[in-house]
Amino acid sequence: MFGWRKRIGYITPTVMELVPYEFYSFAPPGIGLVGVTCNIDDWKSTEYETGLAAVERSVFPVSTYGTKLRL
Repeated sequence: MFGWRKRIGYITPTVMELVPYEFYSFAPPGIGLVGVTCNIDDWKSTEYETGLAAVERSVFPVSTYGTKLRL
């Protein structure tokens, strides 16, 4: 079963390119990564504000997957 020991929630502003690979290279067996991206396309202030709002909306979906730690 996925993340049978613990699940870690990860909310990122952009694409999760290397994070899953690096996470699973050192995570012990039974630890799962639940990730959500906020789809920020640029670092303009309007994009940043949109991204921050997306972070707040993303906390609930990540927490519904049984995560105990959210980054």
